[in-house]
Parts: sequence; C-alpha cells; structure tokens
Amino acid sequence: MEEPTIILLFGDHQPKLSDDFYRKVLGKVPEACTAAETQRMYTVPFALWANYDIPEAKGVRISLNYLASLLLETAELPLTPYQAFLSEMRDVVPVINSMGMCGEDGVFVTRDSALTQTGRDYVSRYRAYQYNGIFDRKNRVASFFHATAATSSTAMPIETIVK
Repeated sequence: MEEPTIILLFGDHQPKLSDDFYRKVLGKVPEACTAAETQRMYTVPFALWANYDIPEAKGVRISLNYLASLLLETAELPLTPYQAFLSEMRDVVPVINSMGMCGEDGVFVTRDSALTQTGRDYVSRYRAYQYNGIFDRKNRVASFFHATAATSSTAMPIETIVK
C-alpha cells in the first residue's frame, strides 16, 4: 500500500454459554464470580496496525466505547467534541461497560460510587451524553456527536445537554 493506512481489529466478548460449561471451566456459575472475574470474561482483544510508524503499546485496557477516539487520535484525525470527551475520560475511567467500570487504580468495580470524585464526575457526564445522543431527540446536540468542518476538541458543559 502506498497511502497511509491504519487497520483496527477487535473481537467480541464470549457468547453466553451453559452454566455447566462455566462450572467445568471456572468451577462456578457466572453469578458467583467476582466483579474482576466477570470483567475478564468480557475482555475484548484489539490491535491497531499501520503501514507507517505509530506509537506502540501492550496491555492496554480500554472498553469498546473508546476505540473510535483511539483510532482517530492514532491517525491524527480530528475528534468530535464527544470523542474528545471520551479521550479525556479514558485516562480516568479506562473501562466502562454494562458490568461495571475500572478506575485509574486498575480496580474493577460495579458501582461508580467506588471511583474517585473525578471518575464519578466523568461517569455522570458520560451517562448524560449517552442519554442525549441516543434517547433525547428533542434536545439532542448533534454538533457534539458528529464531525463538522469546525470540529472542536472541547467537551461540552453538561448544562448544555441536561436542561
């Protein structure tokens, strides 16, 4: 390839399997697993490859919601304000999903109340942004979520979205 190219490869979490399978492999059913054990079951491997030099990293723990902003940052492309927010949040809450979240300390928790105040603030804003982007069509701030010619890298104050 002659033009600069980046490829992002990622898998999906494991499928729901029978309790008998989990008993044989884990020695218990998923409901009896700790938060950290449950999180490991939902780990998604990924790789970024480029035909030019990009920063290398191993053992990166991030959740799927951050992959697009990571890809754009690596490609040195502009981020939407929402992606810029996610990029900031990734430093404080590197993993967040339906099972819980991981704080800066690397500890997986099931409630945001176990995070630092900064982590709780990011999760609160994230939830509001998600609600606005997915469900609140009447008050949706489209320019926050979609790229424009003048894409800004500044996260929108939550007051703009939560009215």
